[in-house]
Amino acid sequence: MEINNINNSVNNINDKNKNIKYEYNEISFSNGNLYRGELKLINDKDPIMQGKGILYINNGDYYIGDFNNDNLEGFGMYICKEEHNRYIGQFKNNKYDGFGKFRYNNGNEYHGEFKDGIMNGYGIFIYKSGNKYEGEFNNDEQNGIGIFKYSENEYYEGEFKNDYMNGIGKYTFDDGDYNIGEYKNDKKNGFGISYYISSNERYEGQFKNDKKNGFGIIFNNKTNEIIKKGYFEENNFKIK
Repeated sequence: MEINNINNSVNNINDKNKNIKYEYNEISFSNGNLYRGELKLINDKDPIMQGKGILYINNGDYYIGDFNNDNLEGFGMYICKEEHNRYIGQFKNNKYDGFGKFRYNNGNEYHGEFKDGIMNGYGIFIYKSGNKYEGEFNNDEQNGIGIFKYSENEYYEGEFKNDYMNGIGKYTFDDGDYNIGEYKNDKKNGFGISYYISSNERYEGQFKNDKKNGFGIIFNNKTNEIIKKGYFEENNFKIK
């Protein structure tokens, strides 16, 4: 690497065992990257990026924040020029690691925990449309327990896998109707109980791809009286 000696401010710290020199300077790298900020020199070896600084990447990206032993480490902000994405938060070993906020070029945002450069832990994902997921993430996807809100009164709370409603959950609709049961790939699949507020009815039985399929019973939700009992196909009652 080549050091350009401009606006150089040096602070020498003498130690019995080491000769350490901290300075503010500029480094031009052979790959086209450029660093401006605090440096550490030990025994006149190549300088190390250490402290606060700005790193301009040869593709137009840049990072401003903390450095440790030539690595992006601590708190900082990374701007992706071509993709127009932006991250601000904690770094470790040149990766997003810890708590941070990532803004995508399409208007989506994630606020939460990162590990090794991907979403891992607890976080909130806000979509440009206004939809919002709050809960657990693993391997950059919604995995675990969470709540997905489509509006103030319409939301799903329960288990997620690979960004889909998968497992046991409760889906509440804007009109007050709700379903409790098994979900697979964002749809009711398996056993569930659906409550219909306007008709004062309740269905208990099997679902497939969001529709009543298989054995089920429709009750009057107030009196518990059986209205229909038998098999359903694509929401249609077939056999008593």
